[in-house]
Amino acid sequence: IGTFYDWLQKRGEIVKNPVCDIVIKVKSQPRKRTFTDDELRTLLKYARGQNDKSYTLFILLLIETGARVSTISALTVKDLDANCMIHLYNVKSRKDYDYSFEIRSEEIKKLWEFRRIEGELWKEPPIRYKKRLCQWMRSKFHADENGERLSPHSLRHTFASRAIQNGVPLEIISKLLDHSSPAIPLKVYARFSQEQINDAFEKPAPKSDGL
Repeated sequence: IGTFYDWLQKRGEIVKNPVCDIVIKVKSQPRKRTFTDDELRTLLKYARGQNDKSYTLFILLLIETGARVSTISALTVKDLDANCMIHLYNVKSRKDYDYSFEIRSEEIKKLWEFRRIEGELWKEPPIRYKKRLCQWMRSKFHADENGERLSPHSLRHTFASRAIQNGVPLEIISKLLDHSSPAIPLKVYARFSQEQINDAFEKPAPKSDGL
């Protein structure tokens, strides 16, 4: 029935529930706004200017790993080993990631060690950090032409989109984001600038033998 409703709506028909005479709204496609370079620099400057090192670490981990807020929130001081490999837990699917994520940022390592000495990774409940970050983003970044605003989850989209743009294989991106299928990153996260599209058309077509 849902498929039939979608088909009618695409044809411009007004679809109503026959029982209660309520118009069924057209499904809106989820938007996936990503950070620009300038917006990321603004966010990093904000994160590094905080007195709460735990909050700074929270933001930097979202940028570095592309993990969901819930996954970062579930981290403890024990989840970063001596080899700087961070062990992530997918709260959504309730399972550990199939891999360990290597942390290369010296800034994150120092902040983590500081929190390890303190004994707790988060000085406050991470839900407060998320709320605080959302409020700051809302005040700092305007909505785009589609009315979409940046959010902490936009960092996940940014991480994946840039990985795709940089030619990272979809299988690896899928692992990094702990998706069930390599097709998901391309379908959900692929975003290309107009400059990248123009560059693709300017490249010469590959030569084929015998043609």
